[in-house]
Amino acid sequence: MPEAVQYFNYLTPGGVSLAGAPDSIPTASIAVAILVEDARAGVSDARKSQVEISHNSRALAIHKPVGSVGRFCMPGQDAIHWPKRGHHRSTTLNVAAIADAFDDIFGKVAA
Repeated sequence: MPEAVQYFNYLTPGGVSLAGAPDSIPTASIAVAILVEDARAGVSDARKSQVEISHNSRALAIHKPVGSVGRFCMPGQDAIHWPKRGHHRSTTLNVAAIADAFDDIFGKVAA
């Protein structure tokens, strides 16, 4: 399994430790899954969102259409400085494209 995929489940909001935290606080994998499922169900803000995956560090950002950004990284990392670390490489995916691809593969979500 590629290293990036292995660490995806461990990325936390802002790099905080989730030890003892409520289960309702999602890791990156859960947050992206919820976002994609909302997009598949036709939620406009979810469909307009983007997921940015860092190539330089184990980090992921969810960009909402209103301009807010939720950053996920390994516990102990500083998510705020990710875009300021010099040459940064990342891939940005439109959530609508991911949702539409899932619909093509698995069928539409029942309304």
